[in-house]
This record gives sequence, structure tokens and C-alpha cells, in this order.
Amino acid sequence: GLIFLMTKQILLCVLIVAVTRSATGNNLFPECPGTGCTGTASSRHHGARQAVATVNLNSDWQQVRRNIVEACGLKNQRSTSHCFADFNHVDCCTMVPSTTHQTNEHSRVAGMHRTNYLGKHIEDGSRQSLGSGGSWCTCQLSMPSDVCHKQFGAVPAFKLIWCFGGTQALITTDDGNVINSGTPTGELPAPLERQHNWRVVSESPWAEAFVTACQQLKCEHQGSQGCTS
Repeated sequence: GLIFLMTKQILLCVLIVAVTRSATGNNLFPECPGTGCTGTASSRHHGARQAVATVNLNSDWQQVRRNIVEACGLKNQRSTSHCFADFNHVDCCTMVPSTTHQTNEHSRVAGMHRTNYLGKHIEDGSRQSLGSGGSWCTCQLSMPSDVCHKQFGAVPAFKLIWCFGGTQALITTDDGNVINSGTPTGELPAPLERQHNWRVVSESPWAEAFVTACQQLKCEHQGSQGCTS
């Protein structure tokens, strides 16, 4: 009887721990986005925004992409060749040193690998001239509960959007404030990549701000024909 009772107590404790972990698995940074993005590397964050604002987006895309990578505080090398080159790796995330090795095991961002270990790539790919901490081109999937906000507890310094899935590029903040814009030339990411980029953005809870910013850009680019009432 005593052994049976102890066994039941042990099983109950295991169940409670499992349920607690499940309930709190996404709560390392429960108020990020919001006021709890304590993983943001402020110096790198501001430096990246200043740098990307000076990039000429109205030039050859291959060079534009390299300039955006560098502005994010990253080196242009093999490990960063995917950065800002597809629909997904378009958030410039700048994180403090203590979170660079954080994984997805607790944050459990939907659509991501259960571990998503990026620490060594961040250390190797980050340029230290932008300040302490690290940078990475994180995935925008599940935004705003995405990798930068939830795995690293940081606010993206900037985000690359292909407006309406077309050829106009927008560099913006989380809340839709435009940092830079333009129409790159040459070989752009494939149409499906640009369309998927816009679909993720336009289906997010923050869609209104991005749609407004892109509509304004379209209006400026095409004149009255690009505007809506």
C-alpha cells in the first residue's frame, strides 16, 4: 500500500512538472513583443537601423542584399548567404551576449525546428564593430511570436518586406515605421519567395501597419494611379 501510494505521488509530480513546462514553455519572454524584450542589444539595434537607412535600395539587388547583411551587423560569408535572400530570413535580430545561444526548446516558435540552435553561427557571423552581443537574420514565421521576439527576447532592428509580393522593397520597424525603401534592379529573389514574404506579413496581427506603409510607397512611386481613397 505504501509503495503504491508513493508511486502515485511520483507520477502526479511528473505530470504536474510536464503540465507546468507545457504551460510556461513559451514564457521565457512573455512580454516580448511589448515591454519585456530584454534580450535586445540596444547599441547594435540602433546601429543597424542607422546603417540600413543609408543603403541605396535602387541598385543591383545582389549588392543591395550584401549591404543589408552588413548593415545588420553580419559578415558576408557562406553562413549568411541565405540572409534576406528568401521569404523568411528577413528580420535583423540583434541580441545581447547572454541570449545568443538561446534555443527554441522553451520558446517553441511554431514552424521552427524544436532546437533551432544558432549560437555558433551568430558568434561566427556577427561583426563586433556594431557593439556587444550578436546579430542574425531570423525567421519571420509566426510573427509577432517569431524567433527574434520569443527565442531571443529581442526587437528586430529592421525587417525586409517585398510590398504586395512585387519588386518594391521596404525596410521597416515592427510597427510599420519606414526606415528605407526602393526598387532594386537585377536578379531579385524568385517571385514565389517575394509573394510568400508578403503573405506572411499580410496575414500577421500587425498587417495593417505594413499594408499602410506599402500602399504609401506604391502611391509615391506611381503617383495618383497608385493611391486609394
